[in-house]
Order: sequence, then structure tokens, then C-alpha cells
Amino acid sequence: MKNEMTLYYDPRGMTSQMARIMLAESGAPCRLMTVRGGFSGDHLAPEFARLNPSMSLPVLACGGERMTTIADIGQALASGAREPVDADTQWLLQPGDYCNLLLEAGLAAGWKRIGLRIALKRQIRLAQNRAGRHHDLAAAYNAKTSELRDQLNAIGNHEETQARLRNLDVLFNTFEKYIAGREYILGGGWSYVDAIWTAFVARLRRLGLDDFVNRNRHPHTSAYYHRIRRRPSFCQAGLKDGRVPARAQSSTDTGNITVMPTPNSGFNSSPNTQRSAP
Repeated sequence: MKNEMTLYYDPRGMTSQMARIMLAESGAPCRLMTVRGGFSGDHLAPEFARLNPSMSLPVLACGGERMTTIADIGQALASGAREPVDADTQWLLQPGDYCNLLLEAGLAAGWKRIGLRIALKRQIRLAQNRAGRHHDLAAAYNAKTSELRDQLNAIGNHEETQARLRNLDVLFNTFEKYIAGREYILGGGWSYVDAIWTAFVARLRRLGLDDFVNRNRHPHTSAYYHRIRRRPSFCQAGLKDGRVPARAQSSTDTGNITVMPTPNSGFNSSPNTQRSAP
């Protein structure tokens, strides 16, 4: 991409972390703009809703083009070359579309459950209020309100949570067979699909779902994940998986991201922009 790119992301969001890994691996110059979701509700700002009517993150903007799916962002950052994901391997993109928010809502307990209810109710009020004030965005805000209500209803829904965990079990059993004998998911070197799975597994581990990468149950998946998480991009993207802190492969390899001053993003977000060095 010749035009300057801007990545709008939430540092805590799983798919945003996928995009950060992709960016770190690409080394492409890119301005990073923080748009926080959750209680702050920056992603519900009218300005961001016009940028991305689904009000989801991340968004990669380049010139007049906006990419809002993690697969499109990965392809855009892959030096202009499309990765060989075909009909037979399309399932490998599932973690990029997986609604981990519904699973996290179902697993929430104690004070976390209370805090999540408060945050979701606040976001619903914001979306409803802005639907009434910004008529050109009413349809987008109504759709977002419905999405937020689904997350709220998922809290404490044991039956649906167990169904999602069973679906994950099937996915990881399939992945275990697929990744056996492979260093990278698509072969021939690292690809954006590796970023998708690395961030996905890291989030599941933070949720306490270690069984999916248990070396006794899924030895190939476990070996793959622990090998890939040692890449410098894991640290550069700010990922954590709740276990031993990730370390770069070399103490001299600090990656290609440097922090630079930035104006406010315009979405009530923190004034934090980073650029990856050319």
C-alpha cells in the first residue's frame, strides 16, 4: 500500500491484537489510533460509526479504502499478495470471526460479571441515545443495540456457553490434525493466519481455557502455539496469555514499532499513536 495507513484498534480486543501482530510482522508504516470499547464506549462515537457502521474494531484505513474484517486486513498487510486460503482451508479463518465476547460474557463470574453488566447496559443506553440524535446512523445504532443485548443476555447463560465450548472443541480437534507436521499454518512461512490463531489461543488461555492447548491432549497445537508466541511480534502487539511473560527470540531484536506523539483520534479515545518504522 502506497498511501499512509491508519489502524483503529482497541488494545484489549482480540481481533485488534491479531491486527497488531500482522502489522508488526509486516513492518509497514502505519499510524495507530486507540479507540476503546467496553465501558468507555469510544467505538460508539458518531464519527467512528461513519467510518465503520458496524462499530467493530479493528479498522484499517488507507486512502479511501477501509478494511473491517481481520482477513481483509491481513491480506492488505501481506505485501500486496493474497495468502493461499481456498475453499478447503477457509475454516482456518474462523477464529477471526469468532464472537469471543459472547463466550467471555458466558464465562464471567463474580465482580467481573457485575462489571460487564454495567458496561453493556451503559453501551446500550449510548447506542439508543445516539440512534435518536443521529438519524442517518439510526439503522447502524439499532443493529449495534441488538448486538449488545445479545452479549448482555449471554451473561450467566450456561447452556449457550457450553454449546460454544463444544464448538471450540470440534474446531481444535480439527486443527490438531491439520497442524501436525507443519511449522506454519499455510506452509512456506509465516502468514496472517498464524496471527489469527496466535491471538485466539492467547485469549482463550487468559480465560482459563488451557485445555485447548494442553500438550497431552493437543500436543501439535501446543507445540505450534508455544513456538509462534516466541516471535517478537507477540510482544510488540502487547499480547498476554496469563502465563509466563512472552520473550522475544533475541534480546537484540526489538522489532520495528516506535512510539510517537499524536493528536486525539476524534473518537473520545486516548491520544496514543504509534508508527511502525519503514
